[in-house]
Amino acid sequence: MALHGRLPQAKILMFNVVDDDQAIIECVRIGASGCVLQDATMDELVLAIRSVARGTPHSSARVITSLFSYVASLQAGEDRPPPSNLTPREEQILQLLAEGLSNKEIAQQLHLQPQTVKNYVHLILQKLDLRSRLEVFRLFRSGRR
Repeated sequence: MALHGRLPQAKILMFNVVDDDQAIIECVRIGASGCVLQDATMDELVLAIRSVARGTPHSSARVITSLFSYVASLQAGEDRPPPSNLTPREEQILQLLAEGLSNKEIAQQLHLQPQTVKNYVHLILQKLDLRSRLEVFRLFRSGRR
């Protein structure tokens, strides 16, 4: 995260985070001091802000459960791929790519402009360090996704 790199002393609180293990783990990976899920109440958000301001990492029981599960899987030696940094829309487009749909077909299905899909595909390939659609197929075939 660019901000954390420039201001390592900054306390970062991620809020409105999707209730998803990968999203939660990504918050920690980028150096956040706390993580507040989408369904959090205003009181929970205020508590999280106060905790992080005091220097105490804040996370709900759900977040802690996800992190403990992830650490346990690493300790067990499970070959778990690192969490994806794709947005939900990018994940959706990636799935359609893996099904063999063209940019035009994806655009029609998701009610997007073909150029928008093309931009998403470029970002997805870049984020996953892939060079082509063929590599997307291989990734899904290998079971790593």
